[in-house]
Amino acid sequence: MPASQPQKTGHVQAVRSSSGISGFKIGCGVLTLLVLILGFIAGIFGFVIYVIKNSDAHKLALDVLKSSPVVRDAIGEVESTGWPMGSLKTSGGGSGFASFSESVKGSKGKGKYYATLVKENNVWVFKSGRLEYGGGKTANVTLGAPELPPAKVPPPAPHSQFPKYGGKQLRTDAPTTDWRTIEWPEENITFKVPGEWVQKELKRRSVEFAPADHSAFFVGRVTYFDTKIPYQNLWDSFLERGAGQLSRGEILGYQLVVLGRGEGFLEIHRRGDDTFTEASWNGYADTPDNKTKSVTFLVGAPTPQDFERWEPILGAIINSVQIR
Repeated sequence: MPASQPQKTGHVQAVRSSSGISGFKIGCGVLTLLVLILGFIAGIFGFVIYVIKNSDAHKLALDVLKSSPVVRDAIGEVESTGWPMGSLKTSGGGSGFASFSESVKGSKGKGKYYATLVKENNVWVFKSGRLEYGGGKTANVTLGAPELPPAKVPPPAPHSQFPKYGGKQLRTDAPTTDWRTIEWPEENITFKVPGEWVQKELKRRSVEFAPADHSAFFVGRVTYFDTKIPYQNLWDSFLERGAGQLSRGEILGYQLVVLGRGEGFLEIHRRGDDTFTEASWNGYADTPDNKTKSVTFLVGAPTPQDFERWEPILGAIINSVQIR
């Protein structure tokens, strides 16, 4: 056998050993990269859930859940909820869409809650909700509409348990003699605006007016329910919430306000960095076909100075509303 043969065999063994070490290093590198990618994805997922849970849309959905008599009848008083899953989308024009699902634990049962909301002119509006509970049972969750079981509408609850107003009250002392009277198409609603204000939108379910320089605005929206709801029972919860928000500095003031046949809750608050000031009236009125519609009016200005200048006019516009 040639003398050089052992040396050749040893060289082959050395190459194989080197290849094994390289393969091991590559494998470790791929595994490390995979762990980093999974950690990055998990971080993004956790951040998205955190944003949804702390969003205004989710807070509104929880308010509806906790105040709903349907939920109380089904699973009792809400004690806790899980992490919300779903989507939350907004655009620069003040519109958006949100859809959530999450587990919910009540004092006498558990379930899963589904909610859909839309954002119109920077205001989130609850559109629909559903509760699954009790091994396959479902119930629609609405703003106070009883469904489990169908029952007679209870008499209106008195508004005496909590103060009807608190904090700053919206001024309404602008003269309206020379203003235009606007008829909201098909909604049986009228209101007045200054003669020089520009009509941005006037159609069923939505109106918008503003001065030419856009230093203020007035917006209205209507949503219809498929049933008659006992909205009179909501005022105590709204007043309690308003008093709490005022004490925590979250709003500037609140008040119960009646506009014709509509009853509603008026709040004054600031958005963003405490510069964008607005007042919103959210109310309800029964319709001729024995159902209920939800009406929202929003007035505001981009700066506290503009709001202070326009406040008597903005308040007088809301005060002029007549829901027939």
